[in-house]
Amino acid sequence: PEGQPPSLPTMLERVEALKGLDRPLLFLGIAHHFDNGICGHARSIPDFGRLIISQRRRLWEGFERRDDLGLKVTRALLDVDEQGRDLGGRRVLIDIKHMSPRSRKELYAEVLEPHLAWWRDQPRDAQEARPCLPVVASHVAYSGVATLDELVSNARLEDDYRHVGPFYAWGLNLSDEDLRMIHASRGLAGIILDSRVSGLPKGQQVTADRWSRIVLAQLFGMVDVVYQDNRIPPGERAGIWDCLCIGSDYDGCIQPMTPYPTVLEYEGLFSELR
Repeated sequence: PEGQPPSLPTMLERVEALKGLDRPLLFLGIAHHFDNGICGHARSIPDFGRLIISQRRRLWEGFERRDDLGLKVTRALLDVDEQGRDLGGRRVLIDIKHMSPRSRKELYAEVLEPHLAWWRDQPRDAQEARPCLPVVASHVAYSGVATLDELVSNARLEDDYRHVGPFYAWGLNLSDEDLRMIHASRGLAGIILDSRVSGLPKGQQVTADRWSRIVLAQLFGMVDVVYQDNRIPPGERAGIWDCLCIGSDYDGCIQPMTPYPTVLEYEGLFSELR
């Protein structure tokens, strides 16, 4: 309330309290629409909402570096040390949705990539006992942009309708780099069923029969990132299908696709996708 985050010791105490619950958290978003003192967030409030609500503080920025607070809290949630080594305790996984591209880049470079390199060096029985830390993106769309650096450099050019092909090139949405990390870590990307975030151009009217094709464009856009990457062994590329699900955001403030306003219409969506 005073515009200042709690101290690092207080945050770490709260992390341990969350882990100590009888039913501990599976994953946690460490960014949302506003600054929380941990890491920067992506622009997520469009149109006239920006005239009422400011996202300016820590918008587009990276982790809080004072006392290395942001990364210390993140490592405590994931239960890894500064070298990315698994400490063997309970984990609260990180949901990257709403993190700024700069924050995601720092998370991968300073926490998750060192962890993944360490984990790959472990014997197979240890890997099976403690899988690597998966990247979770709970309710997302594809940006059509190749790298996080491109999203970072274009942040101030971003507006409500910035497109790359059929996709919104927003920092809020996943780049190819994000999807490769999700695939490499055996993580999960939930495809959002928000008519706006899915790439609907300004003023365009969509007939009911076309919405499933928009969902398919999202689905195949994400799949193609891995299938067309020659650096990934062919036998591993099909694993991207295990990393995709529906992350509708129907519990959020969204504009549902007209034919599927609630989960009660899922069967119709799935039938059309088939």
